[in-house]
Amino acid sequence: MNNVLNQSPLIHDHLAVNPSELLQDEIRRLARDLIRAGHEHVSEIGQNPVVSVHQTRKRLKELRALLRMVRDSLGHQFYRTENIRLRDAGRLLSHARDCAVLIALFDEHFTRFGRDYSTYALKAVREGLYKEHQEAVEAVVKGNAIQEVQNALQQTEERIAMWPLHRKDFSLLMDGIWRVYRRGLGRLHKTRINPTDERLHEWRKQVKYLWYHTRMIAPAWPPLLSGLAKALHNLSETLGDDHDLSVLTHKLHEASSIPSDLLLSQLYWARQQQERLRREAWSLGARLYTESPKAFSARMKTYWVSAARPSKPQQTPQR
Repeated sequence: MNNVLNQSPLIHDHLAVNPSELLQDEIRRLARDLIRAGHEHVSEIGQNPVVSVHQTRKRLKELRALLRMVRDSLGHQFYRTENIRLRDAGRLLSHARDCAVLIALFDEHFTRFGRDYSTYALKAVREGLYKEHQEAVEAVVKGNAIQEVQNALQQTEERIAMWPLHRKDFSLLMDGIWRVYRRGLGRLHKTRINPTDERLHEWRKQVKYLWYHTRMIAPAWPPLLSGLAKALHNLSETLGDDHDLSVLTHKLHEASSIPSDLLLSQLYWARQQQERLRREAWSLGARLYTESPKAFSARMKTYWVSAARPSKPQQTPQR
């Protein structure tokens, strides 16, 4: 591995693959690493539910992003089976994670209204969110969710050796990166035309997949791709904040204890925040999605091929 890779912090990213190694082996190695980490996180949910649920879901999403990179090599049915298994496992934990996010968001933003109004209404909303979170965590810990997630990870691990990764070199990844970039570009345009909560959330999914993909191939050119990965992460977080505000405002609509004038003030403030976040997202997205999908995936291939090309051995000069 050359010096620039050793100097880059991304070489230590748990999602990074090594361009100097056989790519098929690296894909399988990365999948097994993510599954091992997933097992560790899910086994700790009972002791630290908020952090462990979040980390488990992240590993499941990273595994699904990895599958998307190689889906054309896997084939439709193979990919679909693996993806649905991991998607369904993540959904078993999603409610507990969403509840924790809503509580943190409520504490960060909406308690500021308490200085102008009776705090009783806000306290009732906060207690409702906390109760829902406790019930969601209890359902995970005392139910079958932990075991089902472990089973899904185990089943996926058992099939890794059978993944038909027959494409050579970067062609193994190129179509997957092309597809995720194309979908992200398309969803960017759709949100500009009609910025619904659902469309923005769907755009965020594709942004996150592209962020994962960029991190995976970052060792091909760390100085450039680390910056791209950081920008994609910032865009994903901005869209995530918008989505969380949308979910919380729906919760506030359902809260019968909030006086109408207080509710209107909160909703007005939340909408202002969402408009700001969306402007930031569109501005950043316009800078990140400047190329055609074909040009972007071809550029990624150039970086990878250059990093993977073995250096020529030095010849001893003739005497």
